[in-house]
Amino acid sequence: MGEIRLTERDYTLFRELERWRVCLGRHIRVLAGFAGQRACDRRLHALIASGFLTRKKILYGVPGIYSNTYQAKLAAGLPAKTEKIRVEQIAHDIAVLDTAIQLQSKLGFPWEDVTTEKQLHMQDGFGNRRHRPDFMYAQNGESTCVEVSKCFQSGLQRAFYIFDEISSYASPSLIDLINKSRSANITSILATQSLSDFEFSYNEAFKEQVIENCNNYIVLRQNSSKNAEQWASVLGTRNSMDVTYQIQQQSRMTNVTGLGSARRVREFLYHPDDIKSLQVGKAFYLSKDSAFHCKLAVNKPI
Repeated sequence: MGEIRLTERDYTLFRELERWRVCLGRHIRVLAGFAGQRACDRRLHALIASGFLTRKKILYGVPGIYSNTYQAKLAAGLPAKTEKIRVEQIAHDIAVLDTAIQLQSKLGFPWEDVTTEKQLHMQDGFGNRRHRPDFMYAQNGESTCVEVSKCFQSGLQRAFYIFDEISSYASPSLIDLINKSRSANITSILATQSLSDFEFSYNEAFKEQVIENCNNYIVLRQNSSKNAEQWASVLGTRNSMDVTYQIQQQSRMTNVTGLGSARRVREFLYHPDDIKSLQVGKAFYLSKDSAFHCKLAVNKPI
């Protein structure tokens, strides 16, 4: 277990983890005031290595949830009791903190003026369990209670939204909608003719955001070499062996000398030329959720 010097930001992080029921890495970045997610992840990794935090995968499809260890509670002067995470409430608890962060970014109230449901129950005391709002915030001398709809619970039936020709109405709001819809058990299906449409209608950064926020891809024929190469990179590579043989030409005879080389290389799962030569109704499919890929036939409904 490595040694680490705790900073004021670390103590803030410990306190925020204690008062919210579920915290993901993206939440901690905002609550603890990190400049970016990469810096936040590096610090979280260091705190885990030093025994101050744990990160557990509890629910499929949900990133690891961070928690304080006894060592962190002791350092920050927090109660030693650990509250059990309720699996059936995880999706709702994530939506609650997402909502709090969105409100805070728009209204600008200090995080110190936010009181969570967990804190309200602690104030009520043991044996006096009553309904409390998901969180409260104070601003301009007034207190506001916030309740997040229970439709964000994981038991909600999954819904599918299809966005066709999304380059026609591309905007950052669309990306934000896709991100937040996951918490409501909604799968967003985005359809476009090519990646170039994103660059033309908005910009390259928007195209990269769309790719980053999708885990499953169906790629049909691409006529553009650039688009085919981009899709080949998105679909990924695999380990392969590049083997060469030395031959010798003598008169009209060609013989193998027995010499050659072999080296490990990375090759495309699906080469750009394969993407450009797909027949109508054929596509390549990749699911990063289930680590599966294949060539498939897309049947047009009758």
